[in-house]
Amino acid sequence: FSCKYLMRFVTIVLILCSLSTALHSDHPLTFAEFEAREQLMQYHVNIDELFKQLRYAKGPLREKVLEEIQDMLQLINQQVEYMLELDQQAHGK
Repeated sequence: FSCKYLMRFVTIVLILCSLSTALHSDHPLTFAEFEAREQLMQYHVNIDELFKQLRYAKGPLREKVLEEIQDMLQLINQQVEYMLELDQQAHGK
């Protein structure tokens, strides 16, 4: 699994998540949903920076960056699940 494909996957997930909340045009976002989207965008910025660090990281630093990428992926997955829960609570099926 290369970093290139991992970044594409993360970007696709972020786009799908944004689209899923945008489709509820007759249901404005709740404040919690808005905050959750903001947090997801911050995670996206963070993981993008980590991928940039991989370009120059070597040895133990590279291993640390790879660990942080895995941690960030977990946070992104948790945030997406949370956003879907908020969507379900606020807007139903």
